[in-house]
Amino acid sequence: MKNIEIIGADGKELEVQLSHHPRGVRISFIDYFAAGETKEYNYKKLPEKAELIDMRHAYCGDEFVKDIENDFEPEAYWLPYMLDSDFFRIEYKTGIGFTKLINKKSGNNLMSGTEHSFFTPLYEVTEIRTDVYEERRRIGRNIRGHHAVLYSARLKEVKILENGPVFIQAEFIFELEGMKHCSVIIKLYRHIARIDYSLRTAKIMSENIESVFMPQALDFSDSQIWIKKGDEPLRPGIDQIPGTCMEYWMSDSGAAMISKNGGILLAAPDTPLWYMGEMKAHPIRLCDNKPKNNSRPLYSWVMNNTWETNFKMDLSGYGEFRYRLELTDASSAGSCFSQLENEPDAFAYITE
Repeated sequence: MKNIEIIGADGKELEVQLSHHPRGVRISFIDYFAAGETKEYNYKKLPEKAELIDMRHAYCGDEFVKDIENDFEPEAYWLPYMLDSDFFRIEYKTGIGFTKLINKKSGNNLMSGTEHSFFTPLYEVTEIRTDVYEERRRIGRNIRGHHAVLYSARLKEVKILENGPVFIQAEFIFELEGMKHCSVIIKLYRHIARIDYSLRTAKIMSENIESVFMPQALDFSDSQIWIKKGDEPLRPGIDQIPGTCMEYWMSDSGAAMISKNGGILLAAPDTPLWYMGEMKAHPIRLCDNKPKNNSRPLYSWVMNNTWETNFKMDLSGYGEFRYRLELTDASSAGSCFSQLENEPDAFAYITE
């Protein structure tokens, strides 16, 4: 199928995007459901759309590179520099990385003032210089040695994988120490306030103490960070027993940044471990329930071999780790996390 029409139960035509799929054609469209609601759709194959070339408009040169600013094909010329939707604009530069994540609802750059760029993986290694067990003992609660080295991925190449009316998908290929391959796939939806992204890695074998992180810190004013353990949402550094460690957390439902005017949901279905704090060896401050404890930078702790009791001793091999960022109008952590838990992706197969 090269072209298709999807009609909803209300008789309205839905905007459709067709993609290649190993089992045929994947059909993507956006619709909204009430709790427990089911819907039926009708589809009809359409003739393939004719490709029109209008050379009266200057939108590419003789070498067929579409890098000229124009209003005839107004998207192609800025794709090497940014991704854009109704709710977000993501800007980047090869050789550097991601420079801006604009929340169009507020006009703010969500990456403003953050130490490490969103969407950009980090690799940290503590070299084993003496005895392996002694070196691991000495890292203590810091999860790293005093001689640990932190590497930030450098953007090498950008590939536009799909570009349609429902979403745009791009692969950002990085160079990162300790990795044979490292890339981030970003799927930016055109008309909903949601970004799906995933980290793909091919890790090289090493016996050193290693960690891989995905920065999740955002500049979202007057917000507090929440996670959910079991049935109860809590604020790390505030809603915990005094005198306990505040550096790392397990969360069943990702994390959320909540303010009075809404929030940001950060889902991490493949990586339940989170880290809050400095990305270097530092004196460990135990919880004193002060609000400033909750404003420390947030990271998804993708993988590590810090404790050999519950992780394999090396991180080598291939992996893919999914994430999701979504703006929400929820003003409480409970309603925000329930939105995540009650909103699975929907799939359907059309057969004839």
